[in-house]
Amino acid sequence: MDRKAFEIHDLDNRDLPVLYHPRGNGTISNWHENLEILYCTAGKGLLVCGGVEHTMLPGHLYACNSNEMHAAFDQGALKYDCLIVDMQFLKLNALHMDQVELKTDILSPEAVGIMEQIAGEMAADAAKAMHLAMGLTKKFEDGILEQVTELEDKTDRYE
Repeated sequence: MDRKAFEIHDLDNRDLPVLYHPRGNGTISNWHENLEILYCTAGKGLLVCGGVEHTMLPGHLYACNSNEMHAAFDQGALKYDCLIVDMQFLKLNALHMDQVELKTDILSPEAVGIMEQIAGEMAADAAKAMHLAMGLTKKFEDGILEQVTELEDKTDRYE
């Protein structure tokens, strides 16, 4: 039975309005208002994002847009890191990710490199990691990585 859940992220009282954690074995189907970026570090998995299936492979990045239903399923020793960035924080910093929609498969070596830096910095220096996360998000918004499409009407996405 596939369970679904709306996740509430309490990021208001954090020094850094992000969540970062390594995962394994996937998750229940969920959605939330924040931007989520997944970085596959090992194994193989299936990411279902917005009703579309994507094969998760090591060294690849995947984006789950705001309020987009998503779940990752282990298909063989899947390990991935998860970065969730607060949408309100992005707006306050003039990054209007609510006005764009990222493609799920992020095919940019530059973006992968930034995510690897974030992974390394989260353990050592959270402030620097946040700066890197903002830079990664800014690149998405600017379309530099050609991963952005114009936001379409999403009101019927989950009806």
